[in-house]
Amino acid sequence: MINEVKLPNLGINDNLATITKKKVFDGDKIKPGQILCDIETTKASIELESKYNGFVKWLVNENEEIETQKIIAIVGENFKDLEKYNTKQFLGSTNNSLRITNSAMELIKKHGIPEENFLGLGINTIRTSDVIDFIEKEESKDTEKPFIPQMAKIAIFGATEAGDMVAENAISCSLQVLYFVDDKKKSHSNSHSGIPIIQTAEFLKKFISEVDGIFVHLQKERKKIILEKFEKNGLTSATIIHPKSIVCPSAEIHQGAFIKAGAVIDSYTVISSHAIIDNGAIIPHHCKIGEFSHIAPGVSMGGSVNIGSNVVVSMGATIVGSVNIGSGSIILPGAIVRSDVPPFCTVDGIDKHVGAVKNF
Repeated sequence: MINEVKLPNLGINDNLATITKKKVFDGDKIKPGQILCDIETTKASIELESKYNGFVKWLVNENEEIETQKIIAIVGENFKDLEKYNTKQFLGSTNNSLRITNSAMELIKKHGIPEENFLGLGINTIRTSDVIDFIEKEESKDTEKPFIPQMAKIAIFGATEAGDMVAENAISCSLQVLYFVDDKKKSHSNSHSGIPIIQTAEFLKKFISEVDGIFVHLQKERKKIILEKFEKNGLTSATIIHPKSIVCPSAEIHQGAFIKAGAVIDSYTVISSHAIIDNGAIIPHHCKIGEFSHIAPGVSMGGSVNIGSNVVVSMGATIVGSVNIGSGSIILPGAIVRSDVPPFCTVDGIDKHVGAVKNF
């Protein structure tokens, strides 16, 4: 629930007031009776007390003159909810005389910035330099890294040669592989890597509590179906990042991703959930690899490439910088991509779209 903090009436003829000093700040947890700020009019000054429990987010600045009964702050149980909250309904508390120059407005529209982000800044006219400053500040903010649970013991779905490869990579990451889960083989037999095999029903009934997570190494839709089954039973996906890969501190690796030995993940690149970056693949700066996509060995890629979900980029393919690859597409071995690729498209040769992907 979001509660509104309004500027109170301080006198019969006082319909304007100024917040001279804030006593709490955005993100602070407050309680009823706690002083929020000092308020002054031409005739009086008071300390404004909170009526609510929760986290506070200010909608106005210090030394800003505000009409009484306007909303100056909001309070909620979770600060992240306040950040996402639609503040348009509160804009009566900000400076309604805001003007934006034509060049500044063009820049605002180009970057998709909501105009209300410039309200309440104490600036009556927004110019191009103000917009540039805002963009630079937003880009410099530390992005919240995805949370990846720490795991010690895992299971792997699929007692196959590929499963053995996953197990060896997991062990290299100091993970203990307790079981293979595979319905095509009898329970309690052994794979050639010596790890017990358990069928799904028995695993969910007897052994699921022994592991922290599971890694499913299958293709496309079958992988999603299997993952959903385990997630419904409270088991999350394991993330495997080989110790001989290189991942820059600013890169984001999401849960369930598989980064193999020799892979390089450059600055500000995002590897989405369940994506696979194969041996020796180099993902340059500011790229995004979508969910369930696979980047094979020997792929050459420029910076700022955006690859959708469920994309396969085959061995030896080349993708120039700032290209978008639509979801579900397949880039065949040795192909060269110099322009955007639509979703569900197969690419061979040099920018040659040879047909749609079937049975996806």
